[in-house]
Amino acid sequence: MKDKRLILKLKKNEPKALNLIIERYSSYVYTVVRNIIGGYMSEEDIEEVVSDCFVNLWNNSDKIHEDKPLPPYLAAIARNTAKNKFRSFCNEISFEEITDEPASRDSIPELIENYQTLCLIYDIIEQYKSCEKEIFIRYYFYGERLEDIAQKTGLTLSNCKTRICRTRKKLKKQLTEMGYDYETQK
Repeated sequence: MKDKRLILKLKKNEPKALNLIIERYSSYVYTVVRNIIGGYMSEEDIEEVVSDCFVNLWNNSDKIHEDKPLPPYLAAIARNTAKNKFRSFCNEISFEEITDEPASRDSIPELIENYQTLCLIYDIIEQYKSCEKEIFIRYYFYGERLEDIAQKTGLTLSNCKTRICRTRKKLKKQLTEMGYDYETQK
C-alpha cells in the first residue's frame, strides 16, 4: 500500500493503517532514534522513544499532508522526540513539571511548521546522484556520523566531508533560487 493511501486511512483513524506504517517504518525510526540517543540511553529507552514517535504520528495524523512523503515527517518526529527524551534525561525534573502528556507534544507545532521545508529538501535531494543523496540522507535524516557513513560507503572520511559540504552548498543555492532564504527566517 502506498504512503498516500496509508496517510488517508490514518487520517480516518484506522488502526490498521498505523500498524502498516509501524511495520514499514519502525526500523527507519529506530535507526534515527538510536543514532541520536543510542550511546547515552538504554535499549528500553530507545524503544520507548520509537513508540512515542508513532503515538505522536497517530495523535497528529490530521496535520499530515498525504501528497508529501512520509519518511521526512517520521524522521523529524523521531529527532524531536529523541532530543526531548535526552533533554529530560539530562535535566533534573521537579514533580510539578510532570504531566500526562508525551514529552514531545510541545514540539509538534514547530514540527508541523518545518514539515513542508523538510519535504522540499527531501524532494530536491532525491534528484541528486545516488552517492550524494545517500551521504546527505544518512547524515541529516538518519543522524549517522560521517565516520560511519565513510565506512559504509567505502569512501574516505575526507571525501565524505567534501561531498556533504558540496551537497549542502548545492542545496542552499537551489533553495535560494527558489526564493527560500532559510537563514534569515525565524
